[in-house]
This record gives sequence, C-alpha cells and structure tokens, in this order.
Amino acid sequence: MSPPASPHVSALGPALTAEWRGAALARAAHEVFPTAPVEDSPLRRIEFHLHPHPSGGGLLRMDGAPLCTAASDAHLAPLIEKTASVLAVRLAPEWLVLHAGLMGRNNRFLLLPAERRSGKSTLCLALASQGWTYAGDDLVFFHPGRRVFHPFLKAITVKEGSFGLLTSPGPVHEDPARGRLRYATPTHPAPGEIPADQLAAVLLPLYDPSAPAEGEHRPLTPEVAALALVQQLVGGAGRGAGSLDWIRELCALPRHLIRYASAGTSVRLAEACLEARS
Repeated sequence: MSPPASPHVSALGPALTAEWRGAALARAAHEVFPTAPVEDSPLRRIEFHLHPHPSGGGLLRMDGAPLCTAASDAHLAPLIEKTASVLAVRLAPEWLVLHAGLMGRNNRFLLLPAERRSGKSTLCLALASQGWTYAGDDLVFFHPGRRVFHPFLKAITVKEGSFGLLTSPGPVHEDPARGRLRYATPTHPAPGEIPADQLAAVLLPLYDPSAPAEGEHRPLTPEVAALALVQQLVGGAGRGAGSLDWIRELCALPRHLIRYASAGTSVRLAEACLEARS
C-alpha cells in the first residue's frame, strides 16, 4: 500500500475536518481517521503540524499553537486519537455525545454504551468483520433537534489482547494508559447520518473470560439502562438541555446485556438482540 499523501484530510465528527501535515503525521492520522470529509465541506477546518521537541519526540501544533507532545512516532497515533476526539466533542456543542459504539445491519442499529475495558471496541471489530455497518466504536453524536446520529468514523482501536482477531494487522502503537494498540479500518463505514428511528435497541456488552461458552443474554430494566447511559454521557447530563430526555427515550427501546468469552459468541448474541422486538 502506498503511503498516504501529505496533508491527509480527515472528518472529525459533525463539526470539524482536520489537515494533518508532514509525512509522519499524515501516516499516523490516516491510520486513526482514514475517512475523508466530503469535498468542499463547509465544516470548520483545523491544521496540525508536528515539530521536533527540544527534549525529544515531537510537538503537535494546532493552527500554529502548541498542543501536546509525542514521545516517539510509535506514540503518535494514540495521541492523535485522543486529541482529535476531545476536539470533536468540544467543537460540536449542539450535539449530545455518548461514550458508545454504534453498529448496524439492514438499516437497524445497536447502541453499545459501555465502560472502558468492557470489550465494546472488540465487539465492534467482530461485527464489522461480519459485514455490519460501522458508525463508531467510541463516540456517538446525536442531534436532538434534527433527530439524527452522526457517524464518528475513527478506525477501531484494538488492544493487544484482541490482536488475534485482525486479518490484516497493521503497525503496533504505544499508549501510556492502554498499552500496545493497533487500528482496524472497517470495510462498511456508515455513508452518512443515521435517522433516530433506525436505532433498534440498546446493548451493554461485557467481555468476561469466565462466561459460559454459549454466553449470557438478559434484558435490562429501564432503571439499570438509564444509569449505564447517564454514566457514559460525555460532559454529563449538563452538556445539553435535552440530555435526560434523550436518555429517557433510549430507555424506551429494547434493552439488553450480553456477557461472552469469545468474539464468535458476541456476534451471535448481538445478532439476536438486533432481531428481538422487545
């Protein structure tokens, strides 16, 4: 595969596009945010450069202003992921945001809110490998006025324990908090915004090595689902006036928890939840 051109231009959520300038920065950004914005996008565009830092590594600048440092090229992609995700949320104040995944099939989607280390991204990877539509593995943007979800098409973040699921593994990156990472680009990204009425269910995934081979599925009460959703609201319930109304609306959908010890079981359980009507 030929290296990405510099600058690499990527879409960062509903309000922002980014230009990543310089070969190393463009290469890392292409791994994390491979999806280009539509041509002549009216969204705000910001420009990133990487400069040598006096103490070693690189200094990331945004529109000329110093932003943060990367210890080495191996640390660059995770730094881009975290920095760009924060900016995408901050610069879209009219959107409500959940820490969650959003995956679908045949125009019906599952919302996957979950704590970190729950296996959410690995479930997104397993579903994407089965041809599901990918709309994000980490942030879900919802506009309460327009009643649409906006895909956050970051590549799927794959931690070291799930490297074996990758059919075409790419470079390994280092993150101080999460350890060794790779990024996987889904083959079926959502082509545009998703109407709210295509959301079929809320699904809480839980990877558990001690789960039975067939996995476990149980319905969630509205109260338990509401607590899980509120805990994953980015910026808390005070981010937008409609936050709690949105949570109440989500809790009116079918609500499921699945516990599993393997990727194959997680896919089977998620498929059953998507097809369930209550």
